[in-house]
Amino acid sequence: PGGSSAGTFNGVWPLNPRFWTAHFKENFTTIIVQLLDWMEALGRKNPKAFAGLYGLSPMNEPAHMRGLYDKSGAAVPVPYQKAYDELGLKGWASISTTDILQTLAISVDEFRKRPALEQKMLLMNVIETAFAGTFGGKEDASAFAASQKGEVGSVTGAIGAWWKEITTESEGKRWAVLDLHNYIAWNPDVKGFEDIVTMEDYRRLLNEMSVPFFQQLRSRLEMPQPQLLACSEYSASTNQDTLLSVTSGVGRRPMSLPREISWQHLRDDFLRCQHRAARDQKIDMWFWTYHIRKNRNYQGEWSLQHVLSPWPRLQGFGLLSLGRCLGHLTYTCGWLLLHWLRGPWSFVWRSRFGCKFGFKISCLP
Repeated sequence: PGGSSAGTFNGVWPLNPRFWTAHFKENFTTIIVQLLDWMEALGRKNPKAFAGLYGLSPMNEPAHMRGLYDKSGAAVPVPYQKAYDELGLKGWASISTTDILQTLAISVDEFRKRPALEQKMLLMNVIETAFAGTFGGKEDASAFAASQKGEVGSVTGAIGAWWKEITTESEGKRWAVLDLHNYIAWNPDVKGFEDIVTMEDYRRLLNEMSVPFFQQLRSRLEMPQPQLLACSEYSASTNQDTLLSVTSGVGRRPMSLPREISWQHLRDDFLRCQHRAARDQKIDMWFWTYHIRKNRNYQGEWSLQHVLSPWPRLQGFGLLSLGRCLGHLTYTCGWLLLHWLRGPWSFVWRSRFGCKFGFKISCLP
C-alpha cells in the first residue's frame, strides 16, 4: 500500500508515511481480503488469466526504513526528524517490529482460508530495514550491511523464526514463500569493482560479491530445501550511485580495468554469478523491474529488457564501423537461429544469462 515506507517509491515523500500510524491492521486486512476475493473470482470468470497468475505479495518492503525512526538508530533527515519530534510515540516511532510482523501474518491466515488458491503462491517479503537495530541500535546492529555481505545477522534469524512460527512445514513446501531482497550495490565492499587490475581480481570479486548472500541465506534463516525461498528484487548494479557504477554504461570506466572487460561483460558475468548461486540453493529470482522506458541512466543495470537486449552491443560496434556492426548482426542472427532450431528462446536466454522465464510459448522476453 502507498505511504507505507519512508523516503522510497512506496512512500509519500516528502510527507511522513501514514499507513502504519492509524488502524494499520484493519486497513491491511481489508486490502488483503479484497485482493484474495478478486483472485478467487478471477478463477471463475477468466480461467486463462487466472492460470497466468503466480500469486500474491502482501506488501513490498513493509515499513522500509522504519529503523531510522528508532531513537537508538541513526539520525533521520528533515522532514522525518520534524515529524518524529512532533508525533513522538504517537506516530511512526510507536510501531514495533512485533506490530509489523503481526500485521503481515494476517495475510497468511487469510490465504489459508482459500482452498481455491492452493495452487497459487503467497510471496511474503520482509525487509531488514524495518528492524530498528539495522541502523545502529543495540539489537541486530548492522544487520542490513551484514545481510548484503551474506554474513550471519540476528535480523535474518528473527525473520526465519517468525516465518516458521506462522506457517507449517507443509505450507512452506507448497505455497508459503519467504522473500528477502538482495541489493549488492549497497554493500560497502562493492567499491572494489573500481579497483580491478587483473583477471584474477575480476573473478575473485565477482565471486565475493555474488555468492555469499545466496549461499548462506538458508542456513541464516534455518530453512533447508525444499522450503520455498525467493529473492524478488535484485539488480546488476555495482554501486547505489549509477554514475559511480561500473556496470551502468553511464559511469566512468575505471582506468585500471583490463581492456578485455567491458561494462557489459562485467554486468552479464555479475548477473550470471548471482543466478548460479541462487539456483544452487533453489532460490527463485525476480529481477527488480522489467522495463525502464525513459531514464537512460538506469536502463543498463536496472531494466531487465535492456540488460537482455543485444541492441546496445550492436550500437557499440556501430560506433566503430558500419561493416563491423553488420558483421556482428549477422553473427548474432545466425547464433540465435542455430539455437532456435535446438530449443525455444527461453532456453537461449537461460543458457546465456541463467534466467528462467518458464514460457509456455517460445518467444523472446
